[in-house]
Amino acid sequence: MQLSQEFFAGGEAGGGGRFENPAERDIAGATEEIAGVLRTHGLGSGGTVIDVGAGTGLLMPALSRTVGPEGKVLAVDITDKFVTFMRQRAEREGLGNVEVSLCTDKAVGVAADVRANAALICDVYHHFEYPRTFMRSLHAVLADDARVVVIDFHRDPTRMTSHAPQWALDHIRAGREVFQTEIEEAGFRLVALEDLPGLSENYCMVFAKA
Repeated sequence: MQLSQEFFAGGEAGGGGRFENPAERDIAGATEEIAGVLRTHGLGSGGTVIDVGAGTGLLMPALSRTVGPEGKVLAVDITDKFVTFMRQRAEREGLGNVEVSLCTDKAVGVAADVRANAALICDVYHHFEYPRTFMRSLHAVLADDARVVVIDFHRDPTRMTSHAPQWALDHIRAGREVFQTEIEEAGFRLVALEDLPGLSENYCMVFAKA
């Protein structure tokens, strides 16, 4: 069954959908904390951040505030409907420093001359079909001192609260150690593991360019 955009985003103005409801998704209640990790690792006013697999644009407002009017949020997603929705959301919410574009399963989909200061991959990496290829494309558009924050699910049924326990094994293709290895093979190195209280299902890895 193909789920509708409204299932994820809620009504026309957003809110209440699966991606947007804190009662359904811990991430939805931790947007400021997630932006805080990026700030801790160097993202600030005037910076550029790439939000990979941005979905409904849940994190766009927090990221927009973090980089300020002189900064830029590059929100990318592989789904046309989400790209359209995010563009409408950015206009509706007055997020003038947000640019939305379509990516592919192998390429990040931003201009080749971009040198972003940070990237966020939140609850998305486990979907990557070509993880090393995609991460190499991301590597190419990051500044030398950039940081990449990857938040994903523990592949552990005992940690599941928003899904049935078996979902962790059926849906998440590999555990954290495998994902870390893939990312390192694409030219990155792990610099931190961050603890985000309230995200009991998730871990948070921070990478730099190797």
